[in-house]
Amino acid sequence: MKEIASSSHSFQSPETLSDFVQNLWAVKKEVFLGSMVGLVIALLYVWTAQSSYKVTMIVGGVPPISMQTAPRGSLTSSPFLSQTKTASTLSQMHQNMYRTMFRSSRVANMVVKIPDHIKAISHDKRYGLFSFEPQGWSGDDLAHYFHRKIRMAPIHHTHDLIEISTTHPNPDFAESFLLHLHALTDEIIRNDHKKLINDRRAYITKALNGALNIDHKKALGQLLIELEREAIMVNSDRSFAMRIIDPPSYSSAPYHPRSALMIVIFTLLGAFGGTLIGLARRAL
Repeated sequence: MKEIASSSHSFQSPETLSDFVQNLWAVKKEVFLGSMVGLVIALLYVWTAQSSYKVTMIVGGVPPISMQTAPRGSLTSSPFLSQTKTASTLSQMHQNMYRTMFRSSRVANMVVKIPDHIKAISHDKRYGLFSFEPQGWSGDDLAHYFHRKIRMAPIHHTHDLIEISTTHPNPDFAESFLLHLHALTDEIIRNDHKKLINDRRAYITKALNGALNIDHKKALGQLLIELEREAIMVNSDRSFAMRIIDPPSYSSAPYHPRSALMIVIFTLLGAFGGTLIGLARRAL
């Protein structure tokens, strides 16, 4: 135990720390040269890297039919509570579909056919240095680009508000691009639900014509009424799945490259590399 305590004491002694400092001082030239090399690389990167701007917009769920729209005296009635619960469930389902669909291949297959969008994407560069070549891309390739460039994050840990952001050297294009993706996604979900309503209406109408039981007919009629309520919402001109809460906007300062951060990181990496090289040379 005494030997262990003695060795621990010697490891923490000022002499060991002094030796470490002396070793660093002995390789000060390598540290300086390494930091200078890192600084030069950082300056070259900042000078040559493409400047890009971050564009952000916020979307939120479309409110379902609220209990405030109910006739007086029906707020606690079970039919209305059931309808409100159904509308709320549909709204949540459409929000989840929006999150999945926004960067999907289905949306990308529509965007890839728009020459102006493809041309603008070709002006973007990976890491600010390497150009994308989207001219020969498929919908899956463009969807992969969406996942790389577009971020979707809930605000304040809620699922009703989503911040959608992207970066591009042309912020005006990025603004219109996010708006177009929003419109395409919302319209796809609307059309899918419209087709579902039409299919269900045809099935229920056929079943209603062949029904003999009065209670059965009454239940089918109630289902038709609920479908008509959904059809009214689907055919409205307003947003269907998600609505824009805060339109796209961007800062006047470029988001990338972050000059100060790049200079600090590359300089520290260069100094660290120079230290390793210097210590390795002394050890040989």
